[in-house]
Amino acid sequence: MGVVGGNRKWILGMGVTADGLIWEGGWGIVDPKITKTSVDRFGNRFIPPVEWKPQKGDIVVVSPGFPPFHPLVELAQKREAILMGDLDYVNYKGFQIWITGTNGKTTTTEMVYYLFKNWFGKGKVEIGGNIGIPVGKLKGWQRDKSPSILPTAFSIPEKESEKPIWVVEVSSFQLYWNKRATPKILAVLPIKQDHLDWHKTLEEYRRIKLSPLKRMDERSIGIIPEEEREIVEGLGGKGTIIYYRSLEELAERFQITPTFPPPFDLDEVIAKGIFKMVTFQKGNLTGYKIASHKLEEFRDKWGRLWVNDSKATNVDATIGAINRYRSVLEEGGRLFLILGGEDKGQEFTPLFQVLSNFTRHLPTTERFTDSFFANQTKDPTNLEQSSTQNLPLKPLQLPVKPLFSIDLSQPIQLILIGSGAKKLAPIANRFKIPYYWAGKLEKGVGFIHTYLTQRDVALLSPACASKDQFKNYRERGDRFIQLVATLSHP
Repeated sequence: MGVVGGNRKWILGMGVTADGLIWEGGWGIVDPKITKTSVDRFGNRFIPPVEWKPQKGDIVVVSPGFPPFHPLVELAQKREAILMGDLDYVNYKGFQIWITGTNGKTTTTEMVYYLFKNWFGKGKVEIGGNIGIPVGKLKGWQRDKSPSILPTAFSIPEKESEKPIWVVEVSSFQLYWNKRATPKILAVLPIKQDHLDWHKTLEEYRRIKLSPLKRMDERSIGIIPEEEREIVEGLGGKGTIIYYRSLEELAERFQITPTFPPPFDLDEVIAKGIFKMVTFQKGNLTGYKIASHKLEEFRDKWGRLWVNDSKATNVDATIGAINRYRSVLEEGGRLFLILGGEDKGQEFTPLFQVLSNFTRHLPTTERFTDSFFANQTKDPTNLEQSSTQNLPLKPLQLPVKPLFSIDLSQPIQLILIGSGAKKLAPIANRFKIPYYWAGKLEKGVGFIHTYLTQRDVALLSPACASKDQFKNYRERGDRFIQLVATLSHP
């Protein structure tokens, strides 16, 4: 077993975090998926949890998938092991830019990386973290040297400027264990409720997101939402804080005119603002493309618009997606919204308040009450139906009986999938919003296929995680696109 400062070292979880560190060799990897002990070519031992006996002073790197109340984490704490995340184990001493918040982290991180890479050149900037590349795989912390690439005006110590710039997306799971590693720039997008199954309260979630600020020195900068001022001031950090109340205020502060549509405009302003502070140059994002699974629009063979927003795994992200297509509703079209998946302890009421406002204040569209494919089978899932306009669901098949039959004249057409449907359905009933309980994505797409017109939008923006039915949000989004691509005339 390898040692760090005389202590044995372990990794809880054999996912992305472990993949970034096992090249060192000598690790013990513990994971519930491991059923028997084995050793790899680096000398790492893979150990079943039943055989794990951590000792006082052992180094235990906790993967983000292991919450503090996980039995293995509690065992390590009970035995007085030293728990940390990969951020602290690596503890990179070079110039770091951290991006966090609730929604938009990945896009902002990618934009910052794009700008810095194009300016400083290949090999001088690294990207990683929650974006999918473990920090253990980034160059620089393994005593890798490179020429100075930062302007002297930023007052970076010589040893720091010899290392690559790291642009890191940091999640609340990573920050929970973060006590040492510290960025020079911390950009926080608006913090909304998310991962309350992990953090238990929104207050705790907010404090963890902002926690790096308390270690940041006078040469550090934080870009922080105004509503977090009270928490920030209580942390007692020494860095310069740039507060913002809105996109417009931040854009004016940095003298930047956003070119990307909402909700990516705030990501753009923050990314260009960071770039401008470091290089004194205006950033150019020409050529940058928003990654897949984020409001990814495409059309089927009939010219109808479908939107893959599978990465929207919380309420705030889905509300943003709905608002993006407000004009479609105002012009008489409908929004077919697929909701559901693995619930993360969120409060869904704000989402249904938004949906309810649309159903109350927008006119019904009687001309859309028939199937898009006239004189054809109107329900591809073969459920019984009494009429075209009202499509009753079989109550015996549903854990929660809908109080209202599907009304195809309404501007919002709600389709529920996954385990989260059990929580969403009663809320829909309370707000008097009809829904179609599809259960699986395949049935949901099939239902939409029958009634979607060229004036409507079909939006997969689930407001839930995906692991109840899929490996991750990417697999869910890919499956959605695949299902639409293979649609045929019913």
